[in-house]
Amino acid sequence: LPVVSASTSLFCLVGIGGISAFLSSRQQRVLRRTASALRRAEADAETARRVAQRDVESSKHYATQRFAKDILEVADSLRLARKSIEKLQIKSEHYALVEGYELLANQLDSALAKNGVHPFGQVGELFD
Repeated sequence: LPVVSASTSLFCLVGIGGISAFLSSRQQRVLRRTASALRRAEADAETARRVAQRDVESSKHYATQRFAKDILEVADSLRLARKSIEKLQIKSEHYALVEGYELLANQLDSALAKNGVHPFGQVGELFD
């Protein structure tokens, strides 16, 4: 079934072949004004719906950015820890802990890469 808005239905009543032939000129003016007001109200409602949808998308995007920033801070801390571990003499009883850390760090790097986050540059390098 075709979708017909309330203003379209009302507009059809005002047009040729509608009920306008049975209405006084005053009633026809009132009906035309009402149809016009209804079309404006529908347009306003559609605009409000689009604005609300855009606001929802913007809110999701902002939340995602904030989350990504927090995760990147964790990834930076893990990289610093990785460098510290490399400098230490690792005893065999701590090897499982270091191996677990490496798996965790690699998993985080992989998850970031899947989502388009890749490291660039080096510390101290000029940023352009």
